[in-house]
Amino acid sequence: MPFCPICKNEYREGITVCHDCKVPLVDDLKNGPVAVLFGEQEYLEEILGFCERNGLTTGFIRFSEENNAQQLYFNQEEVEEATKWIKVYLTRKEMERLAEKAGIAMEDMTPELAKQLQQEEIEEMKEMQQMERERISGRTSYVDKRVKADEYKSSGFVLVLVGGIGLAALVLMYLGIIPGFQSLKSNYMFMGVMGMLFLIFIVTGIMSFTRVKHILSQAVRDEDLTAKVQKFMGEKLTKEAIDRAMPRGGDGGEEEIYFKRVEYMDSVLKNEFPDMEESLREKLIEERYSELYEDNDH
Repeated sequence: MPFCPICKNEYREGITVCHDCKVPLVDDLKNGPVAVLFGEQEYLEEILGFCERNGLTTGFIRFSEENNAQQLYFNQEEVEEATKWIKVYLTRKEMERLAEKAGIAMEDMTPELAKQLQQEEIEEMKEMQQMERERISGRTSYVDKRVKADEYKSSGFVLVLVGGIGLAALVLMYLGIIPGFQSLKSNYMFMGVMGMLFLIFIVTGIMSFTRVKHILSQAVRDEDLTAKVQKFMGEKLTKEAIDRAMPRGGDGGEEEIYFKRVEYMDSVLKNEFPDMEESLREKLIEERYSELYEDNDH
């Protein structure tokens, strides 16, 4: 039975072209056309035209339901040649972009100069990433709830200790057990104000202790949510999925690509986990981005 190499639908004998995809059917899906590139229609049409001008004849563009993207296909016998010409096209477009950015003629652009300009873009991107991290950090820095609970516990202990020692000292002074403070003993305003201050310390310390249990419960929820989000990102926010969602054929540099990737990741997580704390989401996005790109690209 013949199959469509694009949608994988099976047809009865005698039918030679897929009704939906308008491509020839094959007897074995392993022998069908191969997707070599994905992107926007206009971008793929430019590349297909370039390949055809260089002698390739089996290329075509179809929308892939499986990958939710337009894809450029070639028959198996032309895949290797198509890959070579696509690389030539992309290299030429990159050289043209760099030449335009540097304000020089295309014929003056050398591989050495292109490499230098790309390296400068990488350094600019790193600076932009650092500035973005600092901006995010200054705005909504995520604080680990267990660390926060420890801070509340320490603060509560100090406040109760200081308040308790202060109240005990006032009582001892009033009873005359601590000598040398007879004049303060009769200063009821001083004794009252200091007594109130130390009492506030104790009450605030006790309130800090009561907050610890609540914060620890938040920490457990955050840890459970973090595990779910990391699992989701591992499955859905792969390098291939993120780059597939990026518009193709633009003139943006590395810094623009970085912001578009982060924006896409942020929108996906907002949609999937709408109640997640913003600072936690930004923290997880930065960690995932570093895992996917920074160690590999740079």
